[in-house]
Amino acid sequence: MVVTTGACVCGYEMAEASVTIGETTVYFLTLGEAVAEASKGTEASPATLTLRKDIDLGDKNQAISSGVFTLDLNDRELTASDSNVLNITGGNVTIADNGTDD
Repeated sequence: MVVTTGACVCGYEMAEASVTIGETTVYFLTLGEAVAEASKGTEASPATLTLRKDIDLGDKNQAISSGVFTLDLNDRELTASDSNVLNITGGNVTIADNGTDD
């Protein structure tokens, strides 16, 4: 599900992640939805997927098979009980942490 700003009017952050391609940023309630959107990034127009909150995938991992994008941890944690949090089988993915420590 896509949300407009990532936060409700009360200020609570609803979106797990946002994806920016070009000048357009879209917010997603789940990491899986955000990865699907970020996978649309290309060499000519790469995407940036930014975590908006800490995400625990539990006993699952996140598959990535295509796209050109940066996964910006944004000072957040992406964890899973399995040591393989990300299962990257294709695409061109850069992992960065561009957040600022408060």
